[in-house]
Amino acid sequence: MYVEIPPEDIPYLKPHLQEGKVVDIKRFLVQRAKNIYKVVETPYMIKLTQRSIITPVVPEPPDFPKYVYNLIPFSELPQHANLTDRFLDIIGYVAAVSNVEKV
Repeated sequence: MYVEIPPEDIPYLKPHLQEGKVVDIKRFLVQRAKNIYKVVETPYMIKLTQRSIITPVVPEPPDFPKYVYNLIPFSELPQHANLTDRFLDIIGYVAAVSNVEKV
């Protein structure tokens, strides 16, 4: 799932959020995911409000998954051209592999 915060609630929640940190969230809404620019394939999303309670998890679980990704072969990218149902972020590709050399 992914999370959205309405612009008017950002000032209340921003002090409690930090990229890369694990938090416990209470009092949130679950809604249908938007049909455009989806970052992850899921039918639902979480919506935080100024009533949401965010608490840091300490200590953080060592094996907590912090990243999600969905790899798409380059050969399949053209079929996504001009579509807005997914948010695709193209990072690059491996052009060659060689032995390590000291520089």
